[in-house]
Amino acid sequence: MLDNLSKYVYEVYRCKSVSAAAKKLYLSQPALSTAIKKAEDELGAAIFNRKTIPFTLTAEGKIYIETIEKILLLEQQTHDRIQDMLSKGTTDLAFTPAEDNTPGFTTIPLIEENLVVAARRDYPGI
Repeated sequence: MLDNLSKYVYEVYRCKSVSAAAKKLYLSQPALSTAIKKAEDELGAAIFNRKTIPFTLTAEGKIYIETIEKILLLEQQTHDRIQDMLSKGTTDLAFTPAEDNTPGFTTIPLIEENLVVAARRDYPGI
């Protein structure tokens, strides 16, 4: 998950303005500006070119935003995969083979094979 500083930077990028981003984030403009400065200090480079209006990204800022977008995509894909898995229902199956040829246990391999084939057919993602 993104930390707050990354979320703040991304919102300024999306809004192209600290004041607009501050309103969306329910922060004061000075607090958001301080957070952006802290993110830049941690990065060791400016993220935004403040000489342009609206703000533009520096070369380092482009890399930073691209990385944030990759993280956001991974978060969404993770969420989607988990929701898909939960919607199909999951269960764990375990079989313990008999250590001897006890009568009645000779059909376990056939039953196990049929269950695995059916599970792979019904749940191809597992």
